[in-house]
Amino acid sequence: VAALPEAVLSEENGLMVPVDNPERLGDALKRLIDDKDAREKMGRVARHTAQTRFDARTNYRKLVAVVQGMA
Repeated sequence: VAALPEAVLSEENGLMVPVDNPERLGDALKRLIDDKDAREKMGRVARHTAQTRFDARTNYRKLVAVVQGMA
């Protein structure tokens, strides 16, 4: 999905795998199942990323500022 690289930083807050590559997807899932520490760390970082980069109120204010700047 085009916007995924904006949200997912591979090895930091998730794992990126190539499209249409079920083997790599399986490897990534197995890694997350087997590596509790990595899974928990990526989960914490993902939550922080979502809260700081994709907060609805913050993004609304940014959008309003952009639209007002166009007027």
